[in-house]
Amino acid sequence: ANNSQIGFYDGCKNHLENCEIASTISDVAKNQIESKLGLKRKLEIIGYPIQEITDLKWIKGIMFGTVGRLFDSYKRYELIGNTLDVLGVPRASLVIVGPDRPNWGKYIGLLDTETLNQFYNSTKFIFCLSYLEFLSLPLIESCIPSGTYPICCLDNPIVKELNLIEFAAEPNPISLAQKINDIEVNPKKYDELLNELRPI
Repeated sequence: ANNSQIGFYDGCKNHLENCEIASTISDVAKNQIESKLGLKRKLEIIGYPIQEITDLKWIKGIMFGTVGRLFDSYKRYELIGNTLDVLGVPRASLVIVGPDRPNWGKYIGLLDTETLNQFYNSTKFIFCLSYLEFLSLPLIESCIPSGTYPICCLDNPIVKELNLIEFAAEPNPISLAQKINDIEVNPKKYDELLNELRPI
């Protein structure tokens, strides 16, 4: 880990150790956070993020996006690029939300809740290729409320916990590109799977 990552983890640990209530949204993320940060306290599981992401039923004008700290190696930012290469899609078309400005893609920075809601509702595919999710927010924020297709990897244990196996592939560009193409060919099947994930 670089100095920026170490500072981020130390800040998270300090905040979680000292806040009144500490929670996460899945059992896998809970175990990963407690192990990675060496927390002395236990986290509560709340099930859904607090972000107000809703289905605006917008046309998906953005083909590919991603959200998060892309400079963390476990985010697999380069794997996104390699997948776009296999698909024949320009890397510059990827829309990036988060604190890290990478050297390719369309970077739009950090977003407030309302703008993030609009981003998810405008985006067809969200890359979530991490093998270590921690908070797992993009997976749940994007697919459950807004109808965006998450693209994730089978080696991330949280994918199974969130019942997203059908949206996952092996962590290589060919398998991921094949998954995206299958969703493109069979949208009704994957829309039904997303609807099953929505809370009643």
